[in-house]
Amino acid sequence: MHLSQLIQVSSDNFDIENINTDIIPEVLLYDNYVDIYEEALSNRPEIKREKLNLKRADLNIETTKSGYFPSVTASGSIGTNYGYNLDLPKGYSNTKFGTQLDNNLGYAIGLNVNIPIFNGFKNDANVEKAKLNKKITETQLENQKLRLKQTIQQAFLDVKLAMKTFQSSKIAVEVQREAFKNSEITYKLGAITIFDFDKVRNRLSNSESSLIRAKYDYIFKIKVLHFFLGKNILE
Repeated sequence: MHLSQLIQVSSDNFDIENINTDIIPEVLLYDNYVDIYEEALSNRPEIKREKLNLKRADLNIETTKSGYFPSVTASGSIGTNYGYNLDLPKGYSNTKFGTQLDNNLGYAIGLNVNIPIFNGFKNDANVEKAKLNKKITETQLENQKLRLKQTIQQAFLDVKLAMKTFQSSKIAVEVQREAFKNSEITYKLGAITIFDFDKVRNRLSNSESSLIRAKYDYIFKIKVLHFFLGKNILE
């Protein structure tokens, strides 16, 4: 659940693919979190979304300002009609259909000019509202950047701590293995009891368990940084 929340995917049918854990970097690719943050700014979807919203806010301001300018609209129409009289005197006949359509053909053209003289206050209010919306969008973008920076900064510190823990755990295992070898020899010579020998063996087992935990904790935290860098976390 914790991993699915960090990488922002649904926990439904969430599974973890096997990855190569034999090769673990002993040195971080970046000296500080700032480089990771700068890289993340170009690939994180929440940052891209807020940047698009900011562009839309700029466009909305320009569109709203168009209310200050006069507008011209043109219209046109064409029409005709046909009539048929059933009660004509003898010797008279209805005009042919096509002839009536041609004779009754009419055209109309209209031109409308709208000059915004008395709605200036309304336009001012609309423009100010659009500018306010832009400021809100700018604030949202900065908040997203701040949250991203804080998250990456913490993730970077977690990786550094996990790396040091992993390195110290490796040293601890080497020390305990050497102590176990010496205790094994001493026990065979009868210089120590089985109780003392078991204590040394337990310390070795505990140090090896701690190394395994430190190893996978370090790998996990590296993958979190890879996620912010837009890398494939399964590689």
